[in-house]
Amino acid sequence: MVHILSSNAAGDKVENTDCTTVRYLHVRRKDVFYIKYLFEGYEGIANTITLDARKTIVKLEIASDFVDLVDKILVELHHEIDFEIIPAADLK
Repeated sequence: MVHILSSNAAGDKVENTDCTTVRYLHVRRKDVFYIKYLFEGYEGIANTITLDARKTIVKLEIASDFVDLVDKILVELHHEIDFEIIPAADLK
């Protein structure tokens, strides 16, 4: 089971602006397209960017009004595919 923790609860640094929250996902190469396709289907809630094609790291830029919804989607998505949420601090 995936537990989505806020930056305060986890103590991790998470990129936040007034408009977006960022989540970083490490996924299997075959699942990158599926994640991108899934979030494009929910128009306006999150942008997906592949940061590192070799390491298959996907960045989700989540609209501030939809953070809870995206977190719920990620919990359910983990039942279908394997991925890891990476703290921003671990990317450097």
